[in-house]
Amino acid sequence: MIYSYVPSQVKCRVFGIEIENFSETNIVDIERENSVTTFTKAMDGSHTAFIDKYGSYKVSFHVNQTSESNTWLHLLFKLYQKVGVELKIPISIEEKMDSGGTRFTAFDCFFDTEPSTNFASDIGVKVWTFVCHNGTYTQEGTVETNDMVETLSSIIRLIELSDSFGINLNNFSDKLSSVMSSTTDKLKNFI
Repeated sequence: MIYSYVPSQVKCRVFGIEIENFSETNIVDIERENSVTTFTKAMDGSHTAFIDKYGSYKVSFHVNQTSESNTWLHLLFKLYQKVGVELKIPISIEEKMDSGGTRFTAFDCFFDTEPSTNFASDIGVKVWTFVCHNGTYTQEGTVETNDMVETLSSIIRLIELSDSFGINLNNFSDKLSSVMSSTTDKLKNFI
């Protein structure tokens, strides 16, 4: 069964406090800052690939100018200016669906800039932008998934969150990679 997208199901929190009264046209943007894979070229023309497992993201909230959320976000910004980078801001974004949906969590976030203000005949939008390091990001459609997809999704999210808290699950991750490789090989033999 396919579910439709419901904007009110998207919950965005900064320091655990929910942001409310978003723009009618846009709620939040989540964008990875750098490429996942970078390459180095050797003198013989061969390439070596490097994967950035701990990407940085730019997260932008589009909040109506009249929203009360602007008040506390700006107070948080002023506190950030006083305290500096020692104030690490946790951010979570979740599309609340019974099955599927997108989730983003980062505990190492910083203000990118102070939003601009525009006074006009229409309600303006303030864009609050954060740079988030070591975020966990899961994109899913809003359809019912099978048990295997849900299990793998949960395992990957657990590994990403454990990395955020400094818990080393490399052995578990290596075993999972081995199982995935052997499963892929077995599937190739059936084709």
